[in-house]
Amino acid sequence: MVIDTCTKADDASSALFAQFELKISAARALRDDCIGEAQARFDAAVASGKPPFAQASARFVKEKKACSDAFEEARRPLDKKLDKDLKRIREEAKSNLAVLDRLLITTEALEPLAKKLSRVNWATGVGPVEEPARIHTVGSFAELKREMSADRCLAHLMLVLEAEAEELVFGSTRRSVTAFVNGLPSKPRLRSGDSLFIEGQLIGSEPSDVALLRDAVSVGPIGFHVNWTKVGPILELTAINKLLPTDKVAQCKVRLTGNATVWTTDNKGRATINLPALADNTYDLKFEPADALPNSQEVGPKTLPTVAPMQRMWRPLNGNLTIRAGKVVAVGGDLTLKGKKLTAELQPVFMKSPRFTKRTKPRDLIVVHHTDSLNTPVILKKFMRNMPGNADYFIDIDGQVVKLVEDADHAEHAGISSWGGQLANNSRSFGIEIQHENDPDAENPTRPYLPAQMKSLKRLLSDLASHWSISTKSIIGHSDLATGIASGQICVGRKGGDPGFMFDWSDLAAAGLGIPIRSGPQKPTPLSKLFLLFPTLILQKKDSDSGKIYGGIRLPAAPAGAIASLQKQLEKIGYLCPVTGTYDLPTRRAVRIFQQHFMSGVGNFPARPPKPDLVDGTTADLIQRVA
Repeated sequence: MVIDTCTKADDASSALFAQFELKISAARALRDDCIGEAQARFDAAVASGKPPFAQASARFVKEKKACSDAFEEARRPLDKKLDKDLKRIREEAKSNLAVLDRLLITTEALEPLAKKLSRVNWATGVGPVEEPARIHTVGSFAELKREMSADRCLAHLMLVLEAEAEELVFGSTRRSVTAFVNGLPSKPRLRSGDSLFIEGQLIGSEPSDVALLRDAVSVGPIGFHVNWTKVGPILELTAINKLLPTDKVAQCKVRLTGNATVWTTDNKGRATINLPALADNTYDLKFEPADALPNSQEVGPKTLPTVAPMQRMWRPLNGNLTIRAGKVVAVGGDLTLKGKKLTAELQPVFMKSPRFTKRTKPRDLIVVHHTDSLNTPVILKKFMRNMPGNADYFIDIDGQVVKLVEDADHAEHAGISSWGGQLANNSRSFGIEIQHENDPDAENPTRPYLPAQMKSLKRLLSDLASHWSISTKSIIGHSDLATGIASGQICVGRKGGDPGFMFDWSDLAAAGLGIPIRSGPQKPTPLSKLFLLFPTLILQKKDSDSGKIYGGIRLPAAPAGAIASLQKQLEKIGYLCPVTGTYDLPTRRAVRIFQQHFMSGVGNFPARPPKPDLVDGTTADLIQRVA
C-alpha cells in the first residue's frame, strides 16, 4: 500500500521535481555568485585599510537581500504549479493515507515546500498535525530507498512536528525538539503551537526562522520512521496539599477509569497526563498517594505513616473530568483546571511537625485550643516550624483532622501552665487545635464553632480517651491551664478566650466528655452558707475572710472561711488558685476562666455573668457543682 501510493505520487510529480531542481539550482547559483561577489568586494575594502565600513556593510546587506529576493521571484511560479499538482495528488491518495501506519521521510530538496505544507497532517490527510508518539531513526537515505524499493515516496513532502514532540534523532544524537532549537546561537524560542520541519536540516515554521535555522543547522541525509498514534488532551498535573498549597504530593499514582496507564507525580508533585483519545463523556480520575489513609478510616491514635521518609499521609482523591470534542471542558472533585494545567488538592491526614519530644509522663489530659486564625496556610506553616506553639492534632474549618505529632511524642502546645497542681503539662497531654477565630474582643465573640468541627472533635476525644485510658473528665481548654504574670503574681488566664465563650462545652458534656456539672442537692460549705444568708451578695476585690469583709462590707454574721472555701473548690477542679482567704488577683482570674468554660451561655450552659471576675450566688453554686 505504501509503495503503490508513493509510486503514484512519484509518477505524477517526477518531471515537476526535475524542473524544480534545475530552476532552484540556477537560482541558488545566481544567488551564490552575487553574494560571493559582494563578499569579495567587502573583504577587499576591509583589507585595503581605508574602508567606509558603514557604507560597505550596508551595500553588502542590500545586495544580499536583492539576491534573496531574486531567488524568491524565481521559485514563485513553480510554487503555484507545485501547489496545484500536490493538491491533486493528495486528493487521490487521501483514502490510502487513512490506513497508513507510518510515514517515511527523505531528505531531498524540500525547502520551498516548508511554508506551503506547515498545516498538512499526512497521518489523516487533513488538518494540523497531532503529536507523534515517538521519532526513531531509520538510517541513511540509501537504506530508506532499499526498504521501500522505490526512488521516491509521498513523504517527499514533509513531516510537521509539534513543539511537544518527544524527541528527534540525528544519527546517534538524541535531543528534545525544544532543547535543540533553544540551543541554537540566536536562541529562537518555541511557543505552544509552533511547528518544526525535518528534511535533513531543520527549518522553523515562522518565515523569519527559515534562513536562520537553515544556516545554523547542517545535518546529513537521514530517514525517519514515525509511529503515529491518535492522542487525546495533554494535561500538566500538579498534586498539592489542600491545606498548604506550597506542600507538594510526590509519588502519587493517577489512574483514569477504563485505562491501564498509570501516571506518577515526581518529587515536585508534577506529572504530564497524556490522555488517550476519548469519546465525549465524564471520566473518573483517581489519585492514590504513596502513603494513604483510606477514606473509611478516621484519623486518630492508630494513624501512623508507613512509607519513608514518614513525613506525610494523605486521603485518596476521587475526581472526574468531562471531555467534549477531544478537549477537557470541566473537572470535578478537588480538581481545578486552568488551560492545560490541572491541580489536584489532596487532604492531608498526617503532617509531621519538626517540633516534638518523647513523652516522659503517663497520658492523662487532653487540651482543646483554637487557632484564632482562619488562614490555614499560615496556621500550618507555624506548626511546621521547629518552634514551640504547635499541636498534636489539628481540625480544619471543614472538620478534617490532621495529625501533627505521633502519640509516642508530644507537641509543645500548653506553654507555661498549671493544672491539678502540675506545672509541666505537655508531656502528659494531647493538644488539639481547632481552626476558629474570635472577634478582636475575646470576651464578646460572635463566631460559633462549626458542626463538622464539633463532630470530629467529639470523635477524636473519644478515640484518644479510649485508646490511652484517659478519663473523659480530663478534657479542658487552653485557657483553663495557661498561666502568666500579672501585677507580679502568677495567675491563670494567659490564654483567655482559648477556646473562648463560643465553644460549646455543653455539646461535649452531652456526649460524656469534659468536666461534668453535678445536679441535685450539694453538701453545704462556708461559701454556700454565705450566699444562703446574703443572696444578693457579690464578692469583689479586697474582700477577705480575716475581717469577714464580703461584698465590700463587714459582715460579722457571715460564716468563717467563705473565700478560702471558694479557693479550695477552684483548686480542686484543677485551677491555679492559692488558698489565701483573700479575694485576690489569682482568685479573680481563676473565677474569670471558670466562667468562660462553664458559664458561656452556649448550648444549655448557664448564661454569662454580668460582671466577670466577681462571684455571685449563681457562680458560687456552679463552682461547687463542678468541684
